[in-house]
Amino acid sequence: MSISNTFLGSRAVLEVLRRAKTVFFVGIGGVQMEALALILAARGYTVRGSDRRESAATVRLRAAGVSVVIGHREENIENADCLFYTLAVSRENPELCAAQSRAIPAFSRADLLGALMTDAKERIAVAGMHGKSTATAMLAAILRASGSAPTVVGGAPLGGEEAAYLLGGGDTFLCEACEYRDSFLCLEPTVALILNTEWEHTDYFKTPASVARSFSRFAARAQTLILPDEGADGILTPPDARVIRFGFTEKADARATHLSYEGGAPAFNFSFDGKTRGRVFLSVLGEHNAKNALAALAAAEALGVPFSSASRALSSFSGVDCRLEKRGVFRGITVYFDYAHHPTEIRASLAALRTAHPAARLFCIFQPHTYSRTAAFFHAFAEALSLADTAILADIYAAREQNESGVSSEALAAAVRGGLYAESPDAALGAILAHARAGDTLVVMGAGDIREKMRPLLFPT
Repeated sequence: MSISNTFLGSRAVLEVLRRAKTVFFVGIGGVQMEALALILAARGYTVRGSDRRESAATVRLRAAGVSVVIGHREENIENADCLFYTLAVSRENPELCAAQSRAIPAFSRADLLGALMTDAKERIAVAGMHGKSTATAMLAAILRASGSAPTVVGGAPLGGEEAAYLLGGGDTFLCEACEYRDSFLCLEPTVALILNTEWEHTDYFKTPASVARSFSRFAARAQTLILPDEGADGILTPPDARVIRFGFTEKADARATHLSYEGGAPAFNFSFDGKTRGRVFLSVLGEHNAKNALAALAAAEALGVPFSSASRALSSFSGVDCRLEKRGVFRGITVYFDYAHHPTEIRASLAALRTAHPAARLFCIFQPHTYSRTAAFFHAFAEALSLADTAILADIYAAREQNESGVSSEALAAAVRGGLYAESPDAALGAILAHARAGDTLVVMGAGDIREKMRPLLFPT
């Protein structure tokens, strides 16, 4: 059974932390849990945690002096004064159950994140259904180029970094703000950046209107609100907040014009409040990344970062792990790995690859993520995947769900123009060997384990 956020607030978390000496993290290897654990360790707490498997994160944590055990067991939380958990665990987790029976305070990851941000003068939260990790990493690069030493808690390894965090010593705290189960409502940002509000997470947000309500509540928590000029329908802006809009239209305060591409990477002229700042050259692919860069530039303007520093940082920004990441060449085929798992993201990634490789045939190995998302957007997935010359569908990654709708990748493949179904990673590789040739482009796409499974097949050591 899925678990929810605690929503107890920063004050309650900080009050418990004032009395605590030893803290325990359930799911400590999670992308943001690792960062939060290290922040508390740096503040002098004895930090311990558990996870279901070894990972690069558990290795880094142990190297930093954090005790990590593999496997969730009741005895793991002995002597813990409080406990923090990720929403990836279930209500039946033995450590959570033990904490409840022993009256040990337990808080969700989002509540801890909100509490740890409160000390910072500038608290920047990047939200949206698509692009959060990239925009957060872009803004982190901009802040560092300006001479700031921000603390950053992202959602994917930052550009040029092994991990998704930076432990800064300044008065700026930047985080990726997750909307799932309203996690971002645990935060109190001074600057809230909303990239887009398209319907997503259909297991939690039952309608587009429910998305708008949650994002409006998030927006109401900020002093400065940064919104797209298009694509944020239904968001209510607080009357006392500064509102900055970014985009390509005349409605935008932070605006891009004269968009062009060099090898698939966009360049554009940037203006703010009608005043031209200069031309921006990106090293990452696609129009969607031009929008992410615009959002980061809008935030930089709000924070008083000079354009020269911001544009320089963006020009050298190499991208985020598994976001249209060029992985190498397999038998003459250029291979990318990508995290896209929503039809809008698929369309954006495939369009970017078409621009980068206009003469190549485009192949896509796609693993749908969750049954509810696949069922809700079935026809949109079929249309988006049809933009590839050949789309190869792997079985749906269940994540936290049971298949209540009867949806299948086999049925989705039949609805895709040029679609093929692969019952295993080996079968997907066989389809590539049968249909692709040197000079083609392949993207392995999805938020599940398809990239992990295809990596040794495409790039054996």
